[in-house]
Amino acid sequence: MEPDQTYGILCCSCGVPIEPNPTSMCLPCLRAQVNITDGIDTEQTLIHCHQCNRYNVGNDKYVAAELESPQLLGICLKKIRGLQHVRVVDAGFIWTEEHSKRIKVRLLIQAEVQQGAVLQQEHVCTFTVMSTLCVPCQYTHTEHTWSTRVQVRQTVNHKRTFLYLEQIILHNRAKLNISNIKEYPHGLDFYFTSRSDAGRFVDLLHNSVPGRHSESQKLISADLKSNTATIEYSIMFEIAQLCKDDLVYLPQRFYNQLGGLGPLCIVSKVNSRIHFIDPLTGNTGSLTASQYFEKPFTAFRDRRHKVEGIVLVSEEENNGRRGQESSIAYVELQRESDMYDGVTVHTRTCFLSLCKPGRSVAVYSLDNIDFQAYGITPSDLYLNLRVVIVGKWKGTKQHTKHKLDRYETEEGVAIVNAPDDDINALLEEMYDDEARDRELDALMSNLGQLDLAQPPIGMSPVPAASNTLTYMPVASVSGIQYQGFCPQ
Repeated sequence: MEPDQTYGILCCSCGVPIEPNPTSMCLPCLRAQVNITDGIDTEQTLIHCHQCNRYNVGNDKYVAAELESPQLLGICLKKIRGLQHVRVVDAGFIWTEEHSKRIKVRLLIQAEVQQGAVLQQEHVCTFTVMSTLCVPCQYTHTEHTWSTRVQVRQTVNHKRTFLYLEQIILHNRAKLNISNIKEYPHGLDFYFTSRSDAGRFVDLLHNSVPGRHSESQKLISADLKSNTATIEYSIMFEIAQLCKDDLVYLPQRFYNQLGGLGPLCIVSKVNSRIHFIDPLTGNTGSLTASQYFEKPFTAFRDRRHKVEGIVLVSEEENNGRRGQESSIAYVELQRESDMYDGVTVHTRTCFLSLCKPGRSVAVYSLDNIDFQAYGITPSDLYLNLRVVIVGKWKGTKQHTKHKLDRYETEEGVAIVNAPDDDINALLEEMYDDEARDRELDALMSNLGQLDLAQPPIGMSPVPAASNTLTYMPVASVSGIQYQGFCPQ
C-alpha cells in the first residue's frame, strides 16, 4: 500500500506549513498585513426625532422605523462610508440597551487582496443616536404653525365613525403628516403644516366615508413690499348622518332613483357610498355622497333602539316560481317586553335564514312612532307594521378576534373620547363584517396613490368622479400659496 502524500508550502512570513494559495501566506499573517476594513466608518451619528419616532435620512427628510427593523438597517447602511470598495455579505444588529442611545451594526464584508485572494472579515459600526425634533414636530410647540385645518364633523349620538377613522389614521400616521389633532363635541380638527398634506387627507376621507367638504381662508399677515402673505386655510368636511343598522324612510326622489326601493329601509353598509336594504323584500340599492347631500335625511331608529325578539313561527313565502326557493318569510315573534303579557306580533322579513323558531333576532319596534314629527307620510303598507327585523340578536357577546388600537396624545389621552358602548359596537361590526376589514387594508395599501393636487386660492375644490380632488395649479410664494393682490 502506498502512503498518502500531501503537498504543502511554508508561509513566506512565519514559516508555518499551509495549503498553497495565491499569496503564499497564512491567514493570520495575511490579516496582519492587509486590513480590508480600512476606510470604513467605525462610528457614526443617527439623528432621531423623539416625538414622531422617525430618523433623519438627509435633506431634512425623516423616515419612520422601529428598532432593529429592516428599515432602520437600511438607513444605517446608507450612512456608513467606505462600503463602495467592498462587498457586504451580511448585516445585522448587535443588541444594545435602548437607553444607551447606541446602535451597533455588524457587517460581514469581503474584498479581493493580493493576487486575487478573497478575504472575509467582520466589522462593527457604532451609531450614536442624537435626539431632536423634526421640523413638523417643532411647529407643534409654537403658535401659528399650521397652514391648513381640516374640520371633520358628524352630527350623530355616537362616535363609531370617528373610531373607524382613528384606525385608519393610526396605521398611517407617518404618511399623513398630521401635526396636531383636537377633539370637539361632534368631531375632530386635524392640523397640517402643508396644504398638499391636507388635500391628501381629504381625499382619504372621501374614499372612506360619505361626505362633502367646503373651503375657506383667513389672511394672517401680508407684506406688500416682498409680495408675501401668511394665510390659514380651513376645510370643513361633513360626514353623512347615517350609520350601519339605521332605519330610514327614503324621500320620494330617492325612492324613484333606486327603482322603487323601500321606502322603509335599513342601512346595511357605509363606505364611500351608503347602501340600503329593504327589510321586507330584500331589494338593495345605494346612494353616493353627492346624491345624499342633495336632499339630506336622517334616521328615526338606530342601534340604540334594538330590542330582542323570539321567533315563534316562520313560514316561507311562496314566490310562485317552481323550483326556486324564496328568501322572504312571514314571521310571528314575541318581543322581550311582551313576554309576560303573552302578546305576539306578525311581520314580513327578508332574513329567512335567521328566523328559525326559537332563535333571537334584533327588531325595531314601530309602535307609538310619530312619523309626522320626522316629516314622513308613511304609505298604507307600513301603517299596520309593528316591528321590523334588523338581523341577528347579539346580546352582550364579547368579541376577542379584533382588538381596537387607540391613538393617544403625549399625555396618554385618546383623541376620540368614546364610551365603551361605541367601542364594543365597532368591534362587533369588525367581527361580523370581514369585508370592511378588507376595504381598510386596500385603503391603506392604496394610500400613496391618492391625488395631491394643490388648490388655488378663492376656489373650492370639487370631487371628481373618482372621489379625488381636482384643482388648478398655483404659484408658491415663500412657502405660502398666494395669488393676486393681497389686501392691506
